[in-house]
Amino acid sequence: MAFWRVEPFGDEWSRSGKLAAVTAAAAGAKVEPDFEERFLPSYRAPVQTEEELKDQLRRIPFFAKQMEEKGI
Repeated sequence: MAFWRVEPFGDEWSRSGKLAAVTAAAAGAKVEPDFEERFLPSYRAPVQTEEELKDQLRRIPFFAKQMEEKGI
């Protein structure tokens, strides 16, 4: 009972996700059933390997130039 006095509408993430889903639906977007959950924090983020990180950095011209100069 005390929790509902402190946090009557659920946690902030849940409310933000609901707000995003309602706003998108009101704007005419096709909202999928899991749309609201996409705005919730996830602690099961995929692990990025070092090679994947380097590939992403090579897409940025500034970093690509530096990596080329250093032979990475």
